[in-house]
Amino acid sequence: MWTYSNAWNQITDKLWLCESIDAVDKDGKYLDTSMMGMVERLSKGNVFFYALLQKLNGIDSSKFQNTILKSQLFATVNSNKPQVSFLTLYDPEGRNAVDYDDYGVGLDSMDDVGGDIVSNTSVADR
Repeated sequence: MWTYSNAWNQITDKLWLCESIDAVDKDGKYLDTSMMGMVERLSKGNVFFYALLQKLNGIDSSKFQNTILKSQLFATVNSNKPQVSFLTLYDPEGRNAVDYDDYGVGLDSMDDVGGDIVSNTSVADR
């Protein structure tokens, strides 16, 4: 048995890149980017993900309340994705002989809400 925080940390740490619940390739195998594909791959070396795979594979799809567990897990993992898509760091001291502005850091948000807060703040004001 795992504590809630241990289970939650493993799920959010390992599954945050999933793009679908159970998308498959032309051979019927789960895609590596699907939640089920990730759980299946991780189950080979992690007993927690093995137990999770058994639980998810054992779900009776004829029962609505059981099927929704996969959707809830996927939605929960995706709602906790970081909002920063990438971070660009520059050398504000110019040590690399490149002419950068004095901002030094640029952040781009996945939803563009407040994405330029850091990049529009001068180094001296941080």
